[in-house]
Amino acid sequence: MNLYLGLIQRELLIGVRSGSEALVPLAFFALVIFVFALTFGTEKELLARCTIPILWITALFANTLSLDNLFKRDHDDGTLALTLLSFRPSIPIIVVKLVIHWTITALPICLFAPLIGKMFGLSWEAAVLVGGTLGIGTLSMTLIGALVAALLIGVERGGQVLLLIVVPIYLPVLLLGIGISTLHAQGMTYSSPLLGSLAILSAGITCVPLALKPLLKTAQDS
Repeated sequence: MNLYLGLIQRELLIGVRSGSEALVPLAFFALVIFVFALTFGTEKELLARCTIPILWITALFANTLSLDNLFKRDHDDGTLALTLLSFRPSIPIIVVKLVIHWTITALPICLFAPLIGKMFGLSWEAAVLVGGTLGIGTLSMTLIGALVAALLIGVERGGQVLLLIVVPIYLPVLLLGIGISTLHAQGMTYSSPLLGSLAILSAGITCVPLALKPLLKTAQDS
């Protein structure tokens, strides 16, 4: 237990001290939203109709900004190798790392998104729903992106390659998330896309930590 508490404290301190890891995705998200607001200008009705796709697409690209550093820092300083070679179970350590990474980089966006949605003309109910579905979606994106980031450890310009790989894989998560809020705005039932989003998240939570250990070990050995 002390090991995991220490790991949580370490990851939080690194995230806070690095600054850019936590601030760049949120700053990118806010900047793109601001540009869209300026572009639409006085077209309030059009902006309200486009708010949900804008929030989701911006969150998708913001999520990819920090994925390259998910394992790279630990790979460079040798922490990753020590974790994988340790006699302690490494899967819980990987899970803690993923949760802390999502908390630092994606949770602020999920909390900030409802305020933006309300400013752009969504009702509070619709805005809160967008924030909640973004929480499900960004966590799924983090899990999926972690697999790609593990494969690209040590690859030159891995961040650019990662972007090209993960964006097409993120599309089902993106479309389901947009579908939930769009159907809600139209007064229709959104149980099908919601169940689809939860199914992707459940599969990711179940499979990704198990798959990451051999992927990271292979990348470390190579």
